[in-house]
Amino acid sequence: MTLLMFFVASTFTLFGSIRLHESTPIVEYMLFPLACTFLLIIFVMLLYGSALVYGSSKNFLQDWKRNSTYCQTSGETARKRMLTKRVFKCLRPFGVQIGTLQFITKHSVILVFAVLSNYTASLLIAFPFSYFR
Repeated sequence: MTLLMFFVASTFTLFGSIRLHESTPIVEYMLFPLACTFLLIIFVMLLYGSALVYGSSKNFLQDWKRNSTYCQTSGETARKRMLTKRVFKCLRPFGVQIGTLQFITKHSVILVFAVLSNYTASLLIAFPFSYFR
């Protein structure tokens, strides 16, 4: 829910900082770019932090599988090696899930910003400058 609120607020402040540039006094207008910048910085930190969880988990799991004990055959029974192989085969990386995105990756961060710019452009088209005079 928190990321949804940041997304909506970022969209509206970006729209306000573009559309209300000429129609509002400078004191009122300065709130929009400042809020937009602040919200986008927090939004980027949350998304990239969430993407790093999945990336770190995936890298850790690959390193763990590569350096695992089942590759070494010194003193282990065949049954124990098979059990360890099956355990490593079952392990999956974990990450943060948002909406229909199963895991947030760096590609999904770019997708979120593409949707953000699409919604802002749609608002700019839906509410022309003459609407605010």
